[in-house]
Amino acid sequence: MTYAQVIHRGMGLKPTGIDIDLLGKRIRTIVNDPDLAGYLERLLEDARVEPTEGPVEIFEITDLRGDWVLRHNDRGILQTESRTRLVERFLSTLNELALDGFNGVAIHAGVVARGRRAMAIPGRSGAGKSTLTAACVAAGFAYVSDEALCLDRLTGDVVPYPRPLMLSAASSRLIGISDSPPLAHRGKIAWGPIDLGGETSSLPLHLADVVLAERGAALSLEPASPSDVIPELLRRSFSGYEDRTESFELLARAAIDCRAWRLRYSDAVEAAALLRRTLPV
Repeated sequence: MTYAQVIHRGMGLKPTGIDIDLLGKRIRTIVNDPDLAGYLERLLEDARVEPTEGPVEIFEITDLRGDWVLRHNDRGILQTESRTRLVERFLSTLNELALDGFNGVAIHAGVVARGRRAMAIPGRSGAGKSTLTAACVAAGFAYVSDEALCLDRLTGDVVPYPRPLMLSAASSRLIGISDSPPLAHRGKIAWGPIDLGGETSSLPLHLADVVLAERGAALSLEPASPSDVIPELLRRSFSGYEDRTESFELLARAAIDCRAWRLRYSDAVEAAALLRRTLPV
């Protein structure tokens, strides 16, 4: 019996188990608070799978009457009175776990799709890629990820990584989802694609477009060169270093095979509408 199950039984609570698969990593989360469990089930809906008898990573989230405890594989990693801080830490730990175990190449990027064609927006943290990704989902693109463009090492195909979108309160209002979420706070807010009126792509995907986005300029979209794309993909890569030559060749092929664009914008909603309207399908 796990730590959480012992606590839950002692408090007369029936825990909820949530099983997900993130980039091939099987994870089970045990939660003793019904409201929080429902919120996490909605956020992680696109990654949910049936329980398995095989090895899984175990997270336990326990409410000790106002004091939250987060454990991973029976090791305590956070104790806090703030439920919002708990959720932020839980989601960030999930993200690290999934990407660290991914056997392909991952690039820091937002990714959306139209049909089987994926569009990647590489960028550093804080550059606005999550806001632009969310705006694209609200504009009619399917959601793939707001964190990583994940490429299969053998085929070069895009591997979906539909973690919850993480937006600031200001970005949430810009996209048009200003209603208070269950865990609204001054930091990042976790949203699912359904909150944006969109859906997650369920189709096999190949990388068709890479958009090099520059925020703070007059709105424009122009073709770019693969020679512009390759350095940016390499600069934003944060996995796949076991074989640098193989990773470089994969990214070079991806850049050559896709269409490259340079987007300048100030308003993410206007930029998403331009991308949706003018990019050839």
